[in-house]
Amino acid sequence: MKSLLTGMLMTGGLLSACSEATDYAVSYPVQTASFAVRTGDYVVDGASSVLPGEQKIKDMQVYHFKDGRLERVFENVQPVSEQNYRLDVTGLSGRLYFLANGTAAADVSAIVPAMSEADFLRLTADGPFDGSCVMTGQQELGGSQSDYELSLTRGMARLDLQLQAPHTVVKDVTVEQAAQGGYVWPQTVVATPDEAVRETLCRSFDRPLSADSAGIFYLYEQAGEPLTVRLTVAVRGKEKVVEGQLPAMLKRNTVYVVKLTGDDVAHLALEVEEWESGDDVNVVPELGRVVRVDRERSELPDGVTVRNEAAFDVVELPYYPVELLLTLEAPAEVELLKADGGLQLTLETAAPPVSSYLQNTFRVNTALSVPGKPAGEAVYAIKYKHLDYVYEDKLVFRQQANASRFDGLLTFDDGMVCDLKRYVDNELGTVAVPDGMELSVRVEDGNALWLKAEPLPDASGSYRIVAGWRPNDPEADGREQRADLLIRTSDGSREEVYTVKRRNYGLPVTLMNGVYWCKYNARGNARDFADQILVPDDPAAQRGQTVREYLDNCPPEAYLDLWGWNYQGGSGRGLKVIVQNGVARLEGYNTAEAVHPNKLDPKSLAPDGYELPDMAYYNRIFPEWASILRDGGPYTVHTPWENNRQVFIRSGSRTDLVLDGLQLPELYHFEVYDKINGQEQEAVTFYGPGSQWNNNGLNHNNILFGCYSPAGSGWFNSNYGLQVNGGGPRDTRIFRFVKSPVEYIY
Repeated sequence: MKSLLTGMLMTGGLLSACSEATDYAVSYPVQTASFAVRTGDYVVDGASSVLPGEQKIKDMQVYHFKDGRLERVFENVQPVSEQNYRLDVTGLSGRLYFLANGTAAADVSAIVPAMSEADFLRLTADGPFDGSCVMTGQQELGGSQSDYELSLTRGMARLDLQLQAPHTVVKDVTVEQAAQGGYVWPQTVVATPDEAVRETLCRSFDRPLSADSAGIFYLYEQAGEPLTVRLTVAVRGKEKVVEGQLPAMLKRNTVYVVKLTGDDVAHLALEVEEWESGDDVNVVPELGRVVRVDRERSELPDGVTVRNEAAFDVVELPYYPVELLLTLEAPAEVELLKADGGLQLTLETAAPPVSSYLQNTFRVNTALSVPGKPAGEAVYAIKYKHLDYVYEDKLVFRQQANASRFDGLLTFDDGMVCDLKRYVDNELGTVAVPDGMELSVRVEDGNALWLKAEPLPDASGSYRIVAGWRPNDPEADGREQRADLLIRTSDGSREEVYTVKRRNYGLPVTLMNGVYWCKYNARGNARDFADQILVPDDPAAQRGQTVREYLDNCPPEAYLDLWGWNYQGGSGRGLKVIVQNGVARLEGYNTAEAVHPNKLDPKSLAPDGYELPDMAYYNRIFPEWASILRDGGPYTVHTPWENNRQVFIRSGSRTDLVLDGLQLPELYHFEVYDKINGQEQEAVTFYGPGSQWNNNGLNHNNILFGCYSPAGSGWFNSNYGLQVNGGGPRDTRIFRFVKSPVEYIY
């Protein structure tokens, strides 16, 4: 016998009682629930037609799912009395799936721990069956209810034979290309598994049948081409082969009666009748009738239309959110079950707007269509409430694509959120809104207008979305900043909200000669804000001092913490000053380094929004051959900028610095500033280890400054003072960043 459940993995053995189970999830309070189980009937001509053995439950397995994941397996569950079961269920919540006679055909003791409900419901069966076929049922748990009545549904279709031709006997029955596999659990739409093998089934009778016979074959629920059924018959000894067709869709728990009619061999014919259980409901709808939307009793807002296709209706939805009441024309009560599609909408039953004994009204709420995605579609299968399965009827919802166009970095998820997840400024992208709409910006913090929308003068209804920067923002600690792009109609009757988020990071800066210079050297991973000194952590500002004043007076360990980093090559990973064999050197120094950092993209080594200074920026503030070892000035800068020709230098030094027991020599730091009309302006303070250019260790006070220069030039402080010298790839340097140009400062 082939395996019934494919796609499963082996676990532990069967448990012997209903109180024993296999747990796959966290324990919850256990409560006992009772289940009165009845077996559904095979029905022919409106009456029960159950054969001996078809009603018997030989074994029972129960699977408990919560939140879409397998919680517990109850194996070999035994009734406490005839067809009454009790289970110890965690939390009385979730959904139970009952499987009767599963092990009669194959091994069902294997289950994947934490299997998802969706995968569970796609499990398949294969192999032949007899009359003791699998039966399935499910029960929702909820509230305080602990007593339930449950009806099991048969997992197979049955083929019966009725002889309505006199003097006729049947020698054999053949069904061509019947699927030898199917789904264990009912699917939303009857389907055949892709892997199911199709075989021709034949049953011969040693003594030809001369009367009606039930249970000729048990067939899997399947869909596809109609199956041919063929009978070899004899009328008064004269043989003939008679053919007919079963429906293209064979449903579980359904009897298909093949009727042989005719009064002589020339007029023999086959007819097929389909009988399915009504589950104690007498009225069976006409399933051939297409279920339609009742436009008169539905409440459809502006922008919603209904279009008739031959076999179904399409509800056309606008891209913006709407709520509608949808009433269906059907001869009995129906349910709508999601079958396919990714459209975001909620659907729930609602009281009909006009009194009716049929509750076929549904409240539908749609979500805003995600910008940039194509028109969306959701297909709902239509199920009659008193029948077990869904058939061909369906209802399609189709939503227009969003009419606003976003580009650049402005891409949104299903929640209409564009989460940049990093610091970013300047233009984020453009937005073009539909005619009759306008765009504005709303920020979470009214004192931090970090995002703005600028109308494009040459494109009506189009806007640039620009993110700004606040120098020395005390809140620039990496916290999230949010802003909403509001697109609304001119009369304010409809509004769409699109949220933009970024991380607010900022390095302390000072403005000198048109450039925002960072106040501190890079540390650690030069690209990572987490390794840098952020604005709220500025130690000099916390003391109300300039950086030079802080370096003059801070504790030695605080000085060394700022001072002890240098960089080599293009990795951006800082080399830390260590003591080795009594010598201060850079940990990880590479004598074979071939990448010159000054020649790289200036933004490639810096955190987002910052960059290595252009050579021209240093030229504005550095005087060549000026000494950093003493106060001095005025000095003429290398390249005057907007008539700012002269700068001053104020130096400081420390002689109390000890690193890992090594007394360091006198180490210098200095600030550069200028004066306008005799008034001293902001200063930029420089410090750091001297460069290392071989394995002999640091060259104290010989500082090499990292900058952007495609030619590889740069600035260097030697014993003779500041000079233009870019060094080579093996030479290490400090990194002092500047703020990248930003068009919007708030």
